[in-house]
Amino acid sequence: EVEVISAEGCTAFSDPLVTFAGINELAKHGIKVYPNPTESSINIESNDEIIDVNIVDLTGKSISLDNFKNNSIDLAPLTTGTYFLSIRTVKGTSTIKIVKI
Repeated sequence: EVEVISAEGCTAFSDPLVTFAGINELAKHGIKVYPNPTESSINIESNDEIIDVNIVDLTGKSISLDNFKNNSIDLAPLTTGTYFLSIRTVKGTSTIKIVKI
């Protein structure tokens, strides 16, 4: 449960659905991410509509995704390393570790 307090002091609670998943867990949710690791781009397939994707590096910095087209993300501009990819669908958000080589 997440508590949010506005500038006016109002409090709201939310129950976000976030799944931190490995490849097998993603498959259960109808999501495929491949190839992983990758040198250049990754493809995302989902049984449900993909609403949003986000990539975060190990420091927690969000990486701009101006290049998410046709369910593919070009990772060529990123440095070699480990990142976390969050995929939001109508059923919730799943996050997987991806490796750029």
